[in-house]
Amino acid sequence: DTVLVDHLEKPDGNCKTVIKIFVPVDRYPGFNFVGRLLGPRGSTFVELQASSGCKMTIRGRGSIKLKPGQTEASLMRQANYQHLSEPLHVVVEYEGPSWAKDQTLRQAEDSLKEVMIPPSSEGSDKIK
Repeated sequence: DTVLVDHLEKPDGNCKTVIKIFVPVDRYPGFNFVGRLLGPRGSTFVELQASSGCKMTIRGRGSIKLKPGQTEASLMRQANYQHLSEPLHVVVEYEGPSWAKDQTLRQAEDSLKEVMIPPSSEGSDKIK
């Protein structure tokens, strides 16, 4: 699912739009989506951002590595970690000309959803 979070039109013809794309954790329980999205040393995530022209952030339950003794419940009480109360998702931020917004965000969403599909077998995975 995709949800519009914020949209701001600027007087110069540009805009800033933020959407959330939810990760299908319920459909594929146990699959490491954060690792899949990040890729080796973050290269897949950097590539997704560069090809789409959007800034992306992984948020929600399971989005951070917990230190020994930490729990998501204890972190949720802190302002910076309130996103942990939501399901795993990717926040996509577009900033640029209003006329390019829809196509750019659609491309970012399509690219992310392609990465969010687990491979059917280990050898058939084209994303490394």
